[in-house]
Amino acid sequence: MIQRLHDHLLACLGIDECEIIVVDGGSTDGTKELLAHLDVQVFHSAITSRAVQMNLGAKHATKDVLWFVHADTLPPTTFISDIRDGLSKGYKRGGYSFKFESDRLLLRLNSIMTRLNVFSFRGGDQTLYCERDRWDELEGYDEDFVIMEEYDFMKRAGAAGYPHLLMKGDVLVSARKYIHNSYLKVQWVNLQAMRMFHKGVPSEEIKTFYRAHLRQSKAP
Repeated sequence: MIQRLHDHLLACLGIDECEIIVVDGGSTDGTKELLAHLDVQVFHSAITSRAVQMNLGAKHATKDVLWFVHADTLPPTTFISDIRDGLSKGYKRGGYSFKFESDRLLLRLNSIMTRLNVFSFRGGDQTLYCERDRWDELEGYDEDFVIMEEYDFMKRAGAAGYPHLLMKGDVLVSARKYIHNSYLKVQWVNLQAMRMFHKGVPSEEIKTFYRAHLRQSKAP
């Protein structure tokens, strides 16, 4: 996945203006060895947590704009101009809609729903850009969140008066979650997790619920 994303990003126009940072959370699948041969900055987190890892990457970033991308996704090749356009319009943060790497009808419906700029239809898979100053002001991701950290950040950003820009284009997202789980089961679990989040249930409990009800599949 890392190799695919790396090659995809290098093919994007203007990528030389960016710095690519990868934060590894203790992988044991050969990712560390692969990263040693890629032209990226690599940092290793002692804690396996997306919030912790992304904060670590942001800490070492030197640019005025941060952009967070999950390793198993492929963003639009126009991301640099898309982000610049959003910033020029006054949007301090934003992301894309997504589509699954699958032609299944119900998954295509999910993709269509993410084209609505609604809080519940957002997520980390869709990438997130944020001005550095705004990121520092909001103190980044709350590391107490072991799941749904992006929703907590977006909630705080919205409350601070920074609306979310839904950029044109789709991030290509793996459909592996649906390999071992039915479509309805995944939607039910996602709905319950969102309800728990809004009720203020500790993220550890949400993560436990999530893992107890969905079979997890590893990225190839």
